Amino acid sequence: MGIDNEEVKDYAFRFKASDFASDSAVQSWVSNDVNATFSPQFDWINGGLRSEKDEKNKNRQFIQIKAGSSMTINYPLFRTNAKSRGKTLKMIFKAKNCRDYDAKVLECKRDTKIINVDSENDIFLQIENGTELEWAYAISINEDGSGSLMNPETATFDLTNADSRNIFRDKYIELGGQFYKCNIQQVEGSGGTAEDGSELPKVYYSYWHLATIQDSFEGFVM
Repeated sequence: MGIDNEEVKDYAFRFKASDFASDSAVQSWVSNDVNATFSPQFDWINGGLRSEKDEKNKNRQFIQIKAGSSMTINYPLFRTNAKSRGKTLKMIFKAKNCRDYDAKVLECKRDTKIINVDSENDIFLQIENGTELEWAYAISINEDGSGSLMNPETATFDLTNADSRNIFRDKYIELGGQFYKCNIQQVEGSGGTAEDGSELPKVYYSYWHLATIQDSFEGFVM
């Protein structure tokens, strides 16, 4: 293939076909506590450990996975966010005798759920000053995919009070089964000094943004 096959250091796991002596060795493979599982109907008769001659007439060993069989390497590549240090997975493979050109040959993905805040659209909620609301710093996603306020607390919502504004600013509440995130803004031109020299009160509005739980996909499919 004309690519660099040099092995990297400090790899999380290493699966190399030339290291195996038999199918049983493939099935019992472990590398840094990472192992592999095989589909119940894995075709070990026509698949499994095989070898062929390369263009230089050298014997090369490989693992053959026949159509209808699958092999899963039990390593959570996307358990941590790839933005921090990146992710590298090197895999050399060949697909042969393809009949379905949309078939998945290799996939590594994580289906997750994330909280999406619709900050582009302001929502007006009629919440009177003096109303007690349950609020939280974040929304937790439950195993069933539903959400709930994380470590909720109760406080009095009052836009005329600086402490109350600071409590609810950028916090989440739940009303009518929907989650909202609070954004408090001072009305432009509010406050200052009146013509008679008296200080004008500052006026604040609360804007609410809908927060929803959405599916998120991380990974790749080949």
